[in-house]
Amino acid sequence: MNRDFTLHIDECNSFLDDFKKGKPFTSISADYIEEYGFDIKPISDLEIPENFPYCCEYHKGLKENFEDWFEIFPYCCDEHKRISLRKWFNKDKYKNVPAKIFNHLINTEHFISKKIELDNWYEEITDYIEYNLHSFGTPDIGASNYWSSLKYFIENSDIEKCNLTKVKKRMLLEYFDADEKNKLNENDNRDLNLLFSTFQKWQKTFPDLSFFQTIKKDLNNKFPIQLVLYEPKHNKYLGITKFKVKTQTELIEILINTTKNLLSSIDTTKLSDENKLKEKEKFEIDIISANHKIRQDELLKEFNTTEIKYVKIIKKWLQNEKQYFKQIQTKIPKMIVNTKIANIYNNEDGNQIVNTGNNNNNAIGNNNNFELNSENINSIIDVLKSLQEEIETINNDNKLHIENEINRVTSQLQSEQPKFNIVKSGLNLIYELAVEITGSGISPIILNQLTQWIK
Repeated sequence: MNRDFTLHIDECNSFLDDFKKGKPFTSISADYIEEYGFDIKPISDLEIPENFPYCCEYHKGLKENFEDWFEIFPYCCDEHKRISLRKWFNKDKYKNVPAKIFNHLINTEHFISKKIELDNWYEEITDYIEYNLHSFGTPDIGASNYWSSLKYFIENSDIEKCNLTKVKKRMLLEYFDADEKNKLNENDNRDLNLLFSTFQKWQKTFPDLSFFQTIKKDLNNKFPIQLVLYEPKHNKYLGITKFKVKTQTELIEILINTTKNLLSSIDTTKLSDENKLKEKEKFEIDIISANHKIRQDELLKEFNTTEIKYVKIIKKWLQNEKQYFKQIQTKIPKMIVNTKIANIYNNEDGNQIVNTGNNNNNAIGNNNNFELNSENINSIIDVLKSLQEEIETINNDNKLHIENEINRVTSQLQSEQPKFNIVKSGLNLIYELAVEITGSGISPIILNQLTQWIK
């Protein structure tokens, strides 16, 4: 159907302000839309009683009520008083409204009696009521009179005459009550700009960790609109499909569940692999930073009582990850070092390079040297470098002895033919000296590594 709308944008300051402020969405109030509706299609088999509408007190009373209302319109209520202040308002353009209300009401009453026995009676009747409501235009002058009169008719209808059972009557009245409740809360948390900012606040709350980089990049300043829309509903009488927008509270509940699902899909235990040790160490640092940031956000940013739920979920997840890596930090090095020792003590063919029994610890070839490839040498040197870095800030009498021994063992490892007994005895001495100053801050990880070398 063709409908002519006149938009008085120049009078709608909020509409213009939204554009100036660069908001992603904007809307125009019905107060600034001028549209006088349309005529509904008459029901072909509707029989008009003789001497209508003076055929009965009910119809006569309806006609008089609508005419009396129009006499005082637009001073009948605050809403219509406000509309009458618009430059374009002209009461004469609505002079057909009393007759229109009456005509629509009679057609709807007949329509209900015709459709009430169908399997899809509820959808047919409620869609037809909506069709009638739309026909009053924008603003919908007279629609509230049609609505309240129709509700009165259903409440007081003769069950036998209209075939309207108690169950169906209750369902229709619940439709009226629900719609009236929705109108009272029509703008309650459904503003698209509010929903957009709520979504952006949520995605920015996620830590700057590698797991979230893609999703934060993809969703920055974007809004998956389908997230806030209910399933579409088509009205065959109007020929339009409508989407109802969810409230801010409903969106936040969705974001809370999305947060849980997203976090549960992350498996940081894979960072325990030897090949990802450096990545694990970086992740530990990132976790500490992210944990600090979300605590600051919680302190300085405003989250409502529902939003704070997903903030606490992320915060708890970060705390769990931090605790997890703290618990395994002494386990991973031991596992890794054991693997490296095995690689050093055995050659590629599986033969033992060093005899660790009660003999004289000879290497293959019966000399006092054992051969190490560059990878194994670097493994031991890395342990010693880590220890040297840790003791740089320690003030202890043993510090100088440890440094000297580290230099001696490192020099031996870097020689062309490192001697096993010298390396092992040096590592043993380094360990003993390090144990004496553990209270000064040497990492237990380093001590565990040294323990494995001297066994």
